[in-house]
Amino acid sequence: MLFLSEKARFDGETPIRGGIPIVFPHFGPWESGPLHGFAQLLYWTLKEEPHQTENGDVTASLSLMHSPASRSMWDFRFEALYRVTLKKSELVLDLEITNEDDTPFNFTTLLHTYFLVPNV
Repeated sequence: MLFLSEKARFDGETPIRGGIPIVFPHFGPWESGPLHGFAQLLYWTLKEEPHQTENGDVTASLSLMHSPASRSMWDFRFEALYRVTLKKSELVLDLEITNEDDTPFNFTTLLHTYFLVPNV
């Protein structure tokens, strides 16, 4: 079961406290942008509508492309493709980063999962 804080704000400025935020292009604090990168703050585009596959799974894809906002923090051209697949008894998440730049780049990424636990 995933956790979502009652304090979570969906404003595009504050990281969401819960669910499975995507960390990219940097894990942790960095001088160029927000903690854990900008991917969890920028708006993603629906690339592939949710649909049922031949085996009964349901899948959808979202895309985050380089933009003036991302390039102001990290000056590279990229596409992040996030595929979400619901199977009968599991959730499969795939994150693929494509370098669309002429220059190689380094990055870190993480699916920063918040699990609901009864007590810590």
